[in-house]
Amino acid sequence: MKIEPFNFHEAQEMLPSIDKKSAFALYAISGGIPQYLSYFSKAKALKRLL
Repeated sequence: MKIEPFNFHEAQEMLPSIDKKSAFALYAISGGIPQYLSYFSKAKALKRLL
């Protein structure tokens, strides 16, 4: 079974507490891979992650 990365809109649904600009940056960093996005899902802002 081949699992494809999320598109931006699907990825943004995993990051509800993050603003759109930061969500896009995290999407770009993770490549849309759901496992990687899950590591960021509890963050409030990109600044707190870096």
